[in-house]
Amino acid sequence: MRPAALADSPVGLASWVIEKFQRWGDCREGLDRTFGRDALLDNLSLHWFTRAGAASIRLYRESALDPGVSGRAEVPTAILMPLRDGVTVPAPREWAERSYNVTRWTVLERGGHFPEWEVPREVADDMRQFFAGLA
Repeated sequence: MRPAALADSPVGLASWVIEKFQRWGDCREGLDRTFGRDALLDNLSLHWFTRAGAASIRLYRESALDPGVSGRAEVPTAILMPLRDGVTVPAPREWAERSYNVTRWTVLERGGHFPEWEVPREVADDMRQFFAGLA
């Protein structure tokens, strides 16, 4: 589906977005149970009423055109890697360490491409532990 088509029909947008949640998320327990029907409808409404469908995928396109990072970021960096991300393959820590000062590396056994939504407690706990280590 082309990005312009996302603005033509709420049903078209819904089918495109829900397919991404289904395929990229960790939906072993079902789409509704993983994300919640109301939350999915809220997300779709936000995209539809603000006409943000095409803009929301711009980052993916730009990243594909220029995936490189210039230089190495020396600030302490935490990386949380969901094993069931339907978009990316978990990268080796060594790859991340080439570009970032990785001080925390966490692999999630649950959750997919949307871990903040799928397993919010695990994400929040990991963030707390990372920032506590900086103090």
